Amino acid sequence: MRLILVCLFHLFIIGSGTAQSSSAIHWKGKWIRDPQTHFFADEKAYQENPAPVFKKEFRLNKPLRSAMLHISALGYYEASLNGKKIGNRVLEPSQSDYAHRIFYSSYDLTSALNRQSNSLEVVVGNGWYNPMPLRLFGRFNLQEALPVGEPALLVQLELIFKDGSKQLVSSDESWQVTDSEILRNSIYLGEWIDLRVNNNFREWRKAIIANPPAGKLEAHRSPSVVIGDTLAPVAIYSTKTGWLLDFGTNQTGVLQLKTRLPAGTKLKVQYGELLYPDGSLNKMTSVTGQIKAAGIGGPGAPDTAYQEDVFICSGGEDLFRPKFTYHGFRYAEIQGYPGEPDTSAIRALVLHADLKETGSFSCSNLRINELVAICRRTFLSNLIGVQSDCPHREKLGYGGDIVATAESFIHLFDMEDFYAKTVLDFADAARPNGAFTETAPFVGIADEGYGEGSGPIEWGTAHPELLWQLYRYYSNKELLLDQYPNAKKWVEFLRSKAVDHQLHNTIGDHESVAPKDLSVSATSFYYYNVSLLARLAFILGKEEEAMNYVGLAEQIKQRFVETYISKDSGKVGIGTQSTQAHALYFGLVPSELKAAAFNYLVNDITICQSGHLSTGIFGTKYLLEVLGENGRADLAYDIITKEGFPGWMHMIDNGATSLWEHWGYSDNTFSHNHPMFGTVTEFFFRWIAGIRKMDKGGMEEKFIVQPDTRRLDWAKAKVGTKNGTLSTTWKKKGNQLEVIVEVPANTIVQLQLPTTKTSRNLKTTILKQGKHTILHTLPPGW
Repeated sequence: MRLILVCLFHLFIIGSGTAQSSSAIHWKGKWIRDPQTHFFADEKAYQENPAPVFKKEFRLNKPLRSAMLHISALGYYEASLNGKKIGNRVLEPSQSDYAHRIFYSSYDLTSALNRQSNSLEVVVGNGWYNPMPLRLFGRFNLQEALPVGEPALLVQLELIFKDGSKQLVSSDESWQVTDSEILRNSIYLGEWIDLRVNNNFREWRKAIIANPPAGKLEAHRSPSVVIGDTLAPVAIYSTKTGWLLDFGTNQTGVLQLKTRLPAGTKLKVQYGELLYPDGSLNKMTSVTGQIKAAGIGGPGAPDTAYQEDVFICSGGEDLFRPKFTYHGFRYAEIQGYPGEPDTSAIRALVLHADLKETGSFSCSNLRINELVAICRRTFLSNLIGVQSDCPHREKLGYGGDIVATAESFIHLFDMEDFYAKTVLDFADAARPNGAFTETAPFVGIADEGYGEGSGPIEWGTAHPELLWQLYRYYSNKELLLDQYPNAKKWVEFLRSKAVDHQLHNTIGDHESVAPKDLSVSATSFYYYNVSLLARLAFILGKEEEAMNYVGLAEQIKQRFVETYISKDSGKVGIGTQSTQAHALYFGLVPSELKAAAFNYLVNDITICQSGHLSTGIFGTKYLLEVLGENGRADLAYDIITKEGFPGWMHMIDNGATSLWEHWGYSDNTFSHNHPMFGTVTEFFFRWIAGIRKMDKGGMEEKFIVQPDTRRLDWAKAKVGTKNGTLSTTWKKKGNQLEVIVEVPANTIVQLQLPTTKTSRNLKTTILKQGKHTILHTLPPGW
């Protein structure tokens, strides 16, 4: 029974997905929709509104050579051929700004079409094209910011027969449509499924032509969402309201439930990340948009916007799997189940982008290994079409989280195609004045920006930052060339808002424990954006333009030093770990003040904060990197492993299986599945394993491998490169160190090992393709 349920979803899948350029497709299919209305801008949106299912029957009268299906939808779709699901993708197509681009997928159905009479069916859900008019945080209605409308479908099945003749099965008015068993579906509020519908006679009506938005059709190249794992409950408990299931970890997905219950039995499933002290389900950290009281969500919205699904049984053997929603949860409570559920018939289907895992890290400290696993789980949980802040409350592509964590994601996964799409998302969302937004796609949120929908500077930096990282790690110059004008408009927009080469308005180091210095944050990011644009201009051969921006960056730096850095103490701004780390990381501290500024930082950590960090979303990344760069990876390690608030061990000691949004435990407000403090992952790769990518130069990829051995007995890591996998393993016994480095082709590694107590004196060995074993005597302290 257990094996059958785990495999059940995969048994009924046909067709393999492929990417295909839009230039190769001559679209004959038309956008079609249900003649019945599904889009409502008022309280009707919360009433029963069955997702439409479209059908086309066709015959094959000749031997088939090939069959290629091209398909897209406004909303999400799930397609089936002769009753079997096509492909393993879910929540397709990925979210985009439909006014700019609409993604389609292609499937090879040749082997699946093996009979004369065939039926192609596609059910279309609301997705992001027909969202409910929920007021997130009581203010933001997605219907007012996104291109929205009636769910619609586009299909083109291209058949080529062995005699060379061709046939098209394309969406048009000849298609039929009826109500599916999905009575309601919302990306936030969940799904209602009534399987009695499948037992009833359904009247089919003719589809009508839809009017799509202006977006161009593009092949879906970013990794699609798939069922990445299947989890069995680790425990089940009886509660006052139902049966509580614990899946052991906090992740993104849906509940799959197999039942045989009387017709009409109604099961409600609610989801949460936490339990209350009495063992009951705590749903409050995952409530949509903090809608937790009557009237906040707008007319018709629930008083509290819980994550929940409703399953209504047919009376036969039922398999429930929500198709057009997803949740963030560790716990699920089933209400209305007669008797005790059979846990072998219940699974959590874990959803995430189908990314290739290219990196890994492990070491002799099991707590560190647990933290890396927690980061990985959190990262995957927030890769559903966009890189989100959380998989439940908001599900939005916030730029700040991307700026902070992009390199950590890149160290673990092949992010090239995913981040290329993200760049386009921010380009599509850019305001007419050239400003980038806080989220992409843009949903109207513009906290502490500079007007006209612009986002705060750190969040808007996602676009040029990803351009740089995509070039640096994946040699993607084509996207850089295409998007450079948008990056330039952004910098010119910032320049127009700066006063005396400074900016003061921003969100700053979000969730910092210490007070925030917004002027230091905004101005340092202004300097970084200008410097980064100069770097991108040099890469593209725009030397004159690059030098102009180098000059502007120097003017910003000069004003920053004069305004914010003490020449006596090296104190930056208000003198927090965050302000010191920002200035040191971005290179804003003059050489003669670097030692003082760094010592001020170390003193704050060791004396003022008793060995703890006090940083937020950006300062944490910069703090760890600055400590590593200045020979104090040992202190960074001590911060990471420090017990008590604030810190990662505090999360783990309080039961975290994914990263928190807030350093402190929250049972009501803050998400428990937030990637931003996962920047610690990057530190492990760069400063414990010691693998660091050098800036591009020449035809060969270049890396430094400089492990820090002061706190561990061994560590090993691997990273993906354009030439293959680069791996390193080190272990020490006493003062003897063994380092094993495997170098791929066309790659040069500088292995740097310490010869004195400080890391300033290093022995460098050049390594090229092959496996190398190096023995080294460590100096005292290592």
